[in-house]
Amino acid sequence: MKRLILERLEKAYELSQSVYDGYELQNQLLLNTQLRDANEWLTLRKHPGKEMNELKMLIRVYADGLIEKLDAMDVHHQDLKTLHKRMDNVVREGTPPLSARTQTDQQRVEADLAALGDATNALKTELVTLLREHLPR
Repeated sequence: MKRLILERLEKAYELSQSVYDGYELQNQLLLNTQLRDANEWLTLRKHPGKEMNELKMLIRVYADGLIEKLDAMDVHHQDLKTLHKRMDNVVREGTPPLSARTQTDQQRVEADLAALGDATNALKTELVTLLREHLPR
């Protein structure tokens, strides 16, 4: 049973980083490429929702003491998700991807990414503590 818990906590650690990396990749994709086509943006953009859902399940089942840390991370995940959904809708209406995100949007993305990074690091720190507690002695 301890081995299973260790595996699940390790998976939660990986998933928390994957959520952050997914949003960082979206941001870099938009800023560092010359996306002109809606289909290109909508195809290349990968929302880390699946990873977040799995992370939520693992934390709730195997580390329910970390739900507060998870919720802090989820706030910024939801903010970024909402912003990208709005942007997707604007792009589908014909606005080029680079023009769909306003300067205000970009500032919000950067602030939410920084906050998501902080929340992710806090969750990972607690996961490491739990992992150490479950290691065989």
